[in-house]
Amino acid sequence: MGESFNTVRPIEPPFDFVDERVVFIPRGRQLEVNNSDLKFILFFEGATDLVVDERVIGPVGKGDLLIVPRPCRQLYTPRNRRSEERLHIMRIVFDPATLRDGTDSGRNDGRTGPDPELDFPAFVRKSFKVVRVLPGGLSGRLFELAMAIRSESENAAPSHRFRIGAYCRLMVTEVARQLSEAAPGHDPGNLSKIAAQSWAVEHTKQFLFENRGRALTLSEVAWEVKLSGEHLCRCFKEATGVTVFSYLRTLRIDAAKGLLTSSKFKITEIAERCGFGSSSVFSRTFQKVTGSTPVDYRRSVARGILFQNTTLQADSRLL
Repeated sequence: MGESFNTVRPIEPPFDFVDERVVFIPRGRQLEVNNSDLKFILFFEGATDLVVDERVIGPVGKGDLLIVPRPCRQLYTPRNRRSEERLHIMRIVFDPATLRDGTDSGRNDGRTGPDPELDFPAFVRKSFKVVRVLPGGLSGRLFELAMAIRSESENAAPSHRFRIGAYCRLMVTEVARQLSEAAPGHDPGNLSKIAAQSWAVEHTKQFLFENRGRALTLSEVAWEVKLSGEHLCRCFKEATGVTVFSYLRTLRIDAAKGLLTSSKFKITEIAERCGFGSSSVFSRTFQKVTGSTPVDYRRSVARGILFQNTTLQADSRLL
């Protein structure tokens, strides 16, 4: 049985829906997914081996991004096959009819079709053609967008569907950039072509994202980007509007929301996993930021969970 929550459907084309999903794969079993549409899958928790149409794709798990652009059969096997596995993911699913037939702009000369640089569905069709795993693809930038989608889903304020659609478009273009920059022969340039301050801020955000689960000091963060603590604080505040540690607090709260939603961990364990010094500090900070206690938040999300059947296969290698 799988649990889906923060589901928003429909959203503006070419997307169909967005949701978060948690699936438990029992010990000695495999999860089978028969995919029919283009989707992005962002892995927040879990670790599995993935096979697509009997072709081994390899390991996929926390921090990775999976692109599934075509109908296929996916088979997930827990990496530790002697224990159960919990997968917590966000799915961004596209509307196949829009991708196949629709256009954003109508810029079509009747011969070559829509221009991928002017028409978003054409851009998507051109950019994503094969099943791909991007190890570590859930970068700080993509995580920010995913958390913005979660926030809009939770609050459901007027126009939230338009905002979610906009965040999804930004995510698609960000992933396409990642693929382009990873292509053979791509010259990323050098630091002289990039504003040093911008580079430092983005590097800081990525470092905070990757290390949000442990205690950090300003000197440690500043050393990572080779700036003084004072200079880093000034650059970061000018670029983002928040302080370094306010940004880190937001990352930790978002990580805690995910664990409160998708796990059975106790509050003390969630506090520890998300980098808070104690459960009391965590609870106080969480309530200050979200307006509810961790326990109340967990209960409110539980009321909105949709249960869906999952297809589990026996793993013959364990029988």
